[in-house]
Amino acid sequence: MGFTFGSTFRLDDTGDVVITQSNDLSLVTEYDKIVQDLSVLLKSQKYQYLFRPEYGVDYKSYLADKSLSRFLNTDVFNALSEYYFIDTIDSLTATTSGLKMNITADLTLLNGEKITITVVV
Repeated sequence: MGFTFGSTFRLDDTGDVVITQSNDLSLVTEYDKIVQDLSVLLKSQKYQYLFRPEYGVDYKSYLADKSLSRFLNTDVFNALSEYYFIDTIDSLTATTSGLKMNITADLTLLNGEKITITVVV
């Protein structure tokens, strides 16, 4: 059997679980699961979850010093490093526009596949 990334519940843009027209829970698998997991991770504010306070990214630190390079190379890098299916983080970039930030990550997964994700936070 080949390498698998598993499955989880599909989330909509607001983070709610998707329920199909037949009232079934919708699942997301493989690469779509990876993209969804990483999107949730990067959109989560560190310390917001009582039982997983280290989960997410410390956006308050970025707001405090406005150093995008430091923020990417520490906070975002550390958050992505904790995700179990990532082998290497090949590059991280971000752009800001007003209160929005686009984070793009080039990643190599444990199975050797390379993916690029962009998350708007």
